[in-house]
Amino acid sequence: NSYSAAEELREVPYDAISQAETEMSKCPSCSGILKPCLDRVGQPLLYTQCSLMPESHQFCRSCLAPWKPIHEDGIESCSNRSCEVVSVLITCDKVTDPKSKVLGCPVFRACPKCYSLIMHMNGCKYVFCRKCRHYFCFICLRSGHSCGKAMELYSSLTCKKPQAGRQMFIT
Repeated sequence: NSYSAAEELREVPYDAISQAETEMSKCPSCSGILKPCLDRVGQPLLYTQCSLMPESHQFCRSCLAPWKPIHEDGIESCSNRSCEVVSVLITCDKVTDPKSKVLGCPVFRACPKCYSLIMHMNGCKYVFCRKCRHYFCFICLRSGHSCGKAMELYSSLTCKKPQAGRQMFIT
């Protein structure tokens, strides 16, 4: 069977994308809707494309980095070396326990120094990265010394700095 390039890549119709998917499916470049792409047999590809500029705006489905595939052993994958980490960061739930010191923060954060994933389990707002030994506030992501300069803020249940948003980075 022969097929054309147009048959190999099909776009999923806009109305097939659920409302929940569209929340995290905005084009990082122009805020258009990212549409999943399917191969010729209907399986999802590893990238999405912008509905407004499909030719030039393709992004990794997991980490939203611009799609620049690498080919290892004949398998196409994202060129962002931190793709799996970023995927966890942008899809994880937020802390909902009203007793938590980090209420409203994503459950996972990446260490600001080495990008290791850290999950806040309990205790104060400060966490310690076991990999690089960096000590930081789970809420604002500043170093523990910078966030809690004033002694009265050190043991505060909340952070006086703005809460850092979800982390997204490309390495």
